[in-house]
Amino acid sequence: MTSELRRIKGLGEGRARALKEAGIETLEDLIRMDVEEISERTNIGVGTLREYQAKAKKLLPQVAAEVERAKGRKSWLKRVWEKLAS
Repeated sequence: MTSELRRIKGLGEGRARALKEAGIETLEDLIRMDVEEISERTNIGVGTLREYQAKAKKLLPQVAAEVERAKGRKSWLKRVWEKLAS
């Protein structure tokens, strides 16, 4: 999702959209991308893409932790809802 990519400082909506059109939608996609290929497809410089990759690598653990916390909250809410419904 582009909102995940937008968490990278310096990556604006236009570049996030260009990356999405090139098949890059998540931080993981960004980390695993072939920089030269995506540079050709998006017109974003190789150096800039490498900077985005480095930032994504630093950001990924934080995002993963947030997802896990959200899953925990969802699980807790589900248990509360089931108790209230019974």
